[in-house]
Amino acid sequence: MSASNEDKAIMHSPPDLTANFREMRDGFGLDLLLVYREYEHALRLVRERHGGQESEEEDRVLDAMDKLWHELTLQEQETLRAEGARCWPAPDGLQGGAA
Repeated sequence: MSASNEDKAIMHSPPDLTANFREMRDGFGLDLLLVYREYEHALRLVRERHGGQESEEEDRVLDAMDKLWHELTLQEQETLRAEGARCWPAPDGLQGGAA
């Protein structure tokens, strides 16, 4: 991977939000739905980088997504379910993420 691709991957990685997500929402007005979507995007990039194979990096993102999922409201969870998965690499020539 070239340095520019590594830089792009770092730029598109979501922030490391290991603190209490509910506190972030209440204390800082953070939109957890947007944060979850950033994790979906990061997961797609991780999966592309590893050719769809499991990796420790993928596990870390999935763990954060799982923790965040439990802090989302039921309405936010329903919104994400209705949108469908965005975290798989797109087939060649297609934009997006759902395969």
